[in-house]
Amino acid sequence: METGKTTHSSSQMLVKDGERIEEEEEEQQQLRLHRFLQWLQVNDVQIRGCELRRCSNSPHSGIGVFATTDDTSGVLMVTPLLLAITPMTVLQDPLLGAHYCQLFEEGEVDDRLLIMLFLVVERARGQLSFWAPYFDVLPSKFGTPLCFNEEDLLGLEGTSLFHATQQQQRSLRALYDDKVKPVAESFLSAVEADRREVGFDDFMWANCIFWTRALNIPCPYSFVFPAQLPVLPALRALQDANPQAYPPRDPEGQLDVAPEASGVHTTVQPKNMETKSSESGHEKGTESAAELDGECGERFCDMQNGDEMKVPTESVWVEGLVPGIDFCNHDLMPVALWEVDGPEGHITGVPNSMYLVTGPGLGVTANSEVHINYGNKGNEELLYLYGFVMDTNPNDYLMIYFPKEALEKSACNETKSQLLAELNLPLRWLLPSSELKMGFCGQGHPYTSAATTDRIHLETQKPIASGDTKPPQCLMFPEDLLTALRIVAMEEDEVYRVVSLLEEISASQGVAKDLDIRTAVEQVCGNRGALQLLVDLLTSKMMEINEGTGPEDADDKLLAKDKQARLQPTGGKSSLVNSEGLLSENMRACVIYRKGQKLLCRLFLQGAESALDECVQSSTQPPI
Repeated sequence: METGKTTHSSSQMLVKDGERIEEEEEEQQQLRLHRFLQWLQVNDVQIRGCELRRCSNSPHSGIGVFATTDDTSGVLMVTPLLLAITPMTVLQDPLLGAHYCQLFEEGEVDDRLLIMLFLVVERARGQLSFWAPYFDVLPSKFGTPLCFNEEDLLGLEGTSLFHATQQQQRSLRALYDDKVKPVAESFLSAVEADRREVGFDDFMWANCIFWTRALNIPCPYSFVFPAQLPVLPALRALQDANPQAYPPRDPEGQLDVAPEASGVHTTVQPKNMETKSSESGHEKGTESAAELDGECGERFCDMQNGDEMKVPTESVWVEGLVPGIDFCNHDLMPVALWEVDGPEGHITGVPNSMYLVTGPGLGVTANSEVHINYGNKGNEELLYLYGFVMDTNPNDYLMIYFPKEALEKSACNETKSQLLAELNLPLRWLLPSSELKMGFCGQGHPYTSAATTDRIHLETQKPIASGDTKPPQCLMFPEDLLTALRIVAMEEDEVYRVVSLLEEISASQGVAKDLDIRTAVEQVCGNRGALQLLVDLLTSKMMEINEGTGPEDADDKLLAKDKQARLQPTGGKSSLVNSEGLLSENMRACVIYRKGQKLLCRLFLQGAESALDECVQSSTQPPI
């Protein structure tokens, strides 16, 4: 009995110790948040119709932006661009700016690595850094695959992200050893700092902070290159690029890994929203709420309809961190967006600033979180860059690719490569889930259009030279994908016939145009070979995913158990699954992502098989 009492008493003490530690951590978090809010105020950040606070009572929860009144509308927050951490900020740093300039001018770092290096150095400087209050409230742990332990990473086995993550981890380690560590420690020896050495965890933190928080900012040209000041040599590359519009770039080196190595391709960008010129002719800071509401209502319609980004006519695109506004979280139905106010500050009264704004009638209530939208990103991008997924993501996509090595080993590979290059066709393709709304694969999946009640039959056309049919008009697969697959799948005699056709066209019309090449390939090859290759690629991908983490229904069971466990009042978390079936946050994200990939692969495979069957049947029917 005494042993039982002792055990029970020890358990109670452990629980109380845990509660005490959580209370102390919560107090520290609140203190850091209070210092950060004071820092924002001192640096002229205006918080008008919102507040920054933790998203939950958990001491490990992140910070979000919350409305303070019902039916909040208009400008909620304004941050001067001078407070943003951009390449200009780094190159003009009062202590180490000259060192950063030399590094940048010599081409040792690009603009992104420049910011990451700055983050590493300033983090090591600790409380001696001007940025310490900001850094203290930034996340220290991340849910991105780059930060997974080995056990969690196995939850992605067989997917594109599994290979991409492994390769990126190796690349980041090499970059840290060869460049980041020696340069950062050299810089730290020249300034006051809490510590003179940096670790790989510092670089990983900086990398994750940049990719999870960076905004793509169309800065006013006059802000980046003031007329009264000489242009820093290190900034001339930006000035020479195109002062009218320095467009967003794909994150080369982050996700765009060679397909034969990882099989990953995305068009991701750092978190950004559509922006436009705020130069409206209003008197400085005199706009009415109604005027802002009307303009923002139009902007929200543009954003939700997927219109192209609108920017000031004279802008320089830079990427950077914007303290305050960068705490806005993502939602598919955002209630806010950010804009850039120009040199006159017509909208906010704060020249050269970024402001957070919401429109009327969006259901914003007091204490509700104010979300923005990071863009139409699938779960693959959301998980890789930001560390979260959406349970049902309408922007999901499947990536497939044809290995470059296989092309090099095929017949007439040089001619095929030349044709692909002439048409600028890649060997990897995105198949968006939106294509499934055509109903080609029938009902019963979350991507089917509600208006579709019957299977859409493929429209066949008159047989062509090869006996196949042209691509059905309702086919869900992009024409560029089919053209590339026709070229890759060509037999040797088909290659010669295509070349012969193109030589005839060149002799009569001059240089063959893109349309001439596509038409020649289609007439000679038809679609049977391309569709068969597509079926093979999708089958191979399905097998790879299933071999890595099991079939789709196994993921369904895991998520069902997890959902049931989360409904229980208590239950601990583990790195995989505990006895109650509760998944860790990382593993739950893995299961949702890979389940979506398996579903898309299955549906697109069904579509490809149906298209191939229709193609074969049409080619065997006697002509009318």
